[in-house]
Amino acid sequence: MSNDQSTARCTDARTRRLAGIRGWRCLARMVSGFRDASGSKPRVRGVVLIVVLVLTVLAAMVGASLMYRVSSQARAAVVSNQNQHAYTAALSGVQTAVAALVQSGLDPAVWYDNPELFRNVLVSESNGEQWFFTVFAPSELDPESPRYGLTDESGKISINHPNLGYLEQVLLELPGMDIELVDSLLDYRDPDDTPRPHGAEQDYYDRLPVPYLIPNGPLATVDELLLVRGFTGELVYGDDINLSGMVVESDSDDLGPDFAREDLSRGIRAFLTVFSYGPNLSSDNRPRVNLNGPAPLLAASGLSQRTRRFIALVRADGTNFTHPSQLLGMEYQLRQNSRLDRRLRAGAVIRAQVDADELELLMDRTTTSRGRVEVGLVNVNSASAPVLAAIPGIGPDLAQQIVEARLDLDPSARRSVAWLYTMGVVDAPTFQEIAPFLTARGYQYHIRSIGFSVPGGQYRVIEAVVDVARGEPRIIYMRDLTRLGMPIPLDVQALEVR
Repeated sequence: MSNDQSTARCTDARTRRLAGIRGWRCLARMVSGFRDASGSKPRVRGVVLIVVLVLTVLAAMVGASLMYRVSSQARAAVVSNQNQHAYTAALSGVQTAVAALVQSGLDPAVWYDNPELFRNVLVSESNGEQWFFTVFAPSELDPESPRYGLTDESGKISINHPNLGYLEQVLLELPGMDIELVDSLLDYRDPDDTPRPHGAEQDYYDRLPVPYLIPNGPLATVDELLLVRGFTGELVYGDDINLSGMVVESDSDDLGPDFAREDLSRGIRAFLTVFSYGPNLSSDNRPRVNLNGPAPLLAASGLSQRTRRFIALVRADGTNFTHPSQLLGMEYQLRQNSRLDRRLRAGAVIRAQVDADELELLMDRTTTSRGRVEVGLVNVNSASAPVLAAIPGIGPDLAQQIVEARLDLDPSARRSVAWLYTMGVVDAPTFQEIAPFLTARGYQYHIRSIGFSVPGGQYRVIEAVVDVARGEPRIIYMRDLTRLGMPIPLDVQALEVR
């Protein structure tokens, strides 16, 4: 066989089996078959060496690429594992908060500010890392510092309150709100298609560059306000860019070097909720007695005989009570001769003799509502001053007095809103005006939990809302806020890593 034929066959073999043994042999035969111009075979050691070096470099590049991929996947697996550890630690904080609520019977001494239970709690140890959680909430006394506890959602104003007239009045008192915003929100919520004087119904949203349907019903979250005409991120969140519930100096620094404001705001999100309702039960979890119901049931309320008699006389005269607070200092003129006491003729004036001690029982154990739940009442024991100030009849000055008065309040007094009167914070007329909008207990709680590692520094941030109104606790809302950054500075220097 000639050299040309041999070279052609080997070239085909090299193409077909470049990575095989025959490919190597053909390569050697092809190189050895070359001749110079004189017809003699040249020395091929240099050529073979070059080919070997090229192949070695290619093999090294393939190996390095594989090593990089394996290393990257290993690092990704480690980071994923650490993130999962952090998430699990944050969930441990949520579960600890839920357990504290249930086991304490919603006692504020346990859930409101408890660093021992909620701050830098060790969850687990793994590969030289220790995993902790911290549960925190904004403090009304020091807005720039956290407390270690939960936030009572009933301490806020429910934007899903069933009484739209009341809601309009309250929302107008909140910082940053005006009639256009309020009308737009009410139109977004109400079931009709007739716009209010300053509002907007579906036809407005149909004309937007990207149209969308409005619910004409309750909002699912406070963040849904961003879909309502006029509501901006600045209005809803203020300067609280990491949704920590607080505004500290670091928040304003993140907004850029040209940002300078002394009146940093948490936005209206700090004052609003969509999770606020409770069962119509007394503090010992018994159904309240309806003042407008059958008179014999009043005996179970524990009210005095004279108070029960007064209630029976008013009811027999054909008058219903609008709220239990109405009985405080109440005078009533009979419209007809009494059927229960023949001595009382039409025009006679009878007086309720509810004293301070009995007022607590009255407010805790009786009701005028036929419903099993009460929606949107504001908890006087946990609401902030701006929220209380928006309630009809309170205002800024009285709101501040209420916040200060409850600091040293005896736990037993917190069972009903009666302490506002018995402690001398308000007089009888004011109490009667504001009591229908207030409650003394909450059943939905906002949890902010950080899971983190030492010394690695991995972390995850979770916010959740737990509902205990139906007995067994339920997580009704949860989302991951890690992407917004660390919400508060963590004091981890004192934590020792073994």
